[in-house]
Amino acid sequence: MVITATAVFRSSILLVSTILITTSFIAFAVTGHANQLLATYCSSGNWTDEIIVVISSGLGFVAGVLGVLAAFKANLGTEEHNCRTNRFHTFYTVAMVFATVSLVVTVISTVLSAVKQAWLSNTCHEPSGTRDHSIRFKCTPELAACSILPMLGRRNEAERKWACNETRASRMLLIPLAVFSFLLVVLYIAQVYLARKRAIAARLPEVMRAHVKRYHD
Repeated sequence: MVITATAVFRSSILLVSTILITTSFIAFAVTGHANQLLATYCSSGNWTDEIIVVISSGLGFVAGVLGVLAAFKANLGTEEHNCRTNRFHTFYTVAMVFATVSLVVTVISTVLSAVKQAWLSNTCHEPSGTRDHSIRFKCTPELAACSILPMLGRRNEAERKWACNETRASRMLLIPLAVFSFLLVVLYIAQVYLARKRAIAARLPEVMRAHVKRYHD
């Protein structure tokens, strides 16, 4: 059995896309559950960190689904009619665009969340003293769960630790989302390069025959 480069790329895109879909779903689920746990202790409002994780996981999920479809349709360019080939090229372009957007947004989200986490770590902590009984903290969900909730009592220590772990995991899951989005983009580019190289090689004999005929004429 001969394994072609096209088959290798198709299998790789399918594998990476499946992992991207799974990671995106886990990130979305963990973020949602962590938000529910935090809401039982404090008014979270609209956490920017949660929004960027949800957006990144949503784009990753769509990019993964398109990658799976592209992997199953990857042989249409050589086996179907030209009109279907054009439709496949359009679909492939859309899949590449979504993978690229997912990569860019996830990388930006990862950097922003890391910077915000470091920046607010200086303001989200137990105060040494207050002038009134109303205390407002400016925190990320992770800092709120890991640093502030222990101040509110030890009644549900296990639940607090669970919220801390989930908020930290939701932020860390941005890294594999970015990695697999990057791998997907690289595989798309490599497959396009291979397809163009094969197209040039297929047209080469025809071009040579045309030159020979022109020379004899």
